[in-house]
Amino acid sequence: MSNEAITPLRRNERSIASEAQLDIATVLSFAAGVARRLPFYVPLLLLLSILIGSIWLLSYLWTPPIFVARATIGPPNPSPVSSMMSSMGGSQIGNSAARRLLGGGGGTSSDPFQEYQQLMLSPRLAVELAQKDNFLQTIFEASWDSAGKRWKPRGSLHAFSSAINRFLNRPVLDHPDVDSLVSYLQTHLQFAQAQDAGKTQVASLSGGNSPYLTVSFQSNTPERAEAYLDTILRRADDIIRQQHMRDVDARIQYISNELARITLSEQKEALIDTMASQEELKVMMVADQRFSYVLVSMPYASPTPISPMSPFTALIFSFVASTVAWIFLVAAASYSGVLKRWIDVFRWPNRKAPAGAALMPLAR
Repeated sequence: MSNEAITPLRRNERSIASEAQLDIATVLSFAAGVARRLPFYVPLLLLLSILIGSIWLLSYLWTPPIFVARATIGPPNPSPVSSMMSSMGGSQIGNSAARRLLGGGGGTSSDPFQEYQQLMLSPRLAVELAQKDNFLQTIFEASWDSAGKRWKPRGSLHAFSSAINRFLNRPVLDHPDVDSLVSYLQTHLQFAQAQDAGKTQVASLSGGNSPYLTVSFQSNTPERAEAYLDTILRRADDIIRQQHMRDVDARIQYISNELARITLSEQKEALIDTMASQEELKVMMVADQRFSYVLVSMPYASPTPISPMSPFTALIFSFVASTVAWIFLVAAASYSGVLKRWIDVFRWPNRKAPAGAALMPLAR
């Protein structure tokens, strides 16, 4: 390449470098001008602090507090079904028949704790809570008339919108239903791995190394948060327990019918052993306080709400937000004459900004 071709390239490089230095110098000069003008607008900072602080105070007074109850749960150790499967005695024929009856064929077995986790976010749990624990009336108490034992009417506007929805063959919700409760639980009931509370509930329920989960529930009082979470944990366990109880009763009934027609003593002895194991399992399921999980930590809600933020945190937030807005307004005044005239109202009295403190717009 000739020297004539290289020379324009070097000139372009020097031009770009000089322009970059000019831009940096312009920005620094602009920032210095803003810093020199800030002391003349301290009243503006005070006004912004009062304004932002007042907004936070109003939001603090009108925002209902949110409390969180947390409990740590884990798999029962050992699982009742797995324990009975592993300890079942008898002959080889008896073991084979027992495993088939208990759903252990094909290399698979029932895990109550896995069933319990899947149930926690299912509509079935919401149905049970609504029917047996009055969760709809307690969760949505603002819409429930406790004296009349009925849902409050929703007004003429709802009646008008309902008529339109019926005409369009759309669902009409006159009062909170199971779907409303499902949505509420999905919002307020959260799961996390016990050793990593930052994971999402989906990741916690589907993966991770620790079998222990931290379950949390949000409510407007600590007592309600604890009571709701305790009820949810207990009701889900009762559903799994009753499901397994029905299976055990069905097996016992089936074995009783089979014993009446089987004549071979070896098969009859195996079935008797299987029935005895099922009776033991039934006793365990009835007697245990919790069947499908172990409660490592009882539901507990701190008396300190998670929302709204504490006054000290709000004070720091208000100061930082006011300072940022103050600097932005003073800097933006160099681009807007209307804004400059407005903030000049808050300049220190009987003082003028020095001539060297005038702001120049950023330009190339």
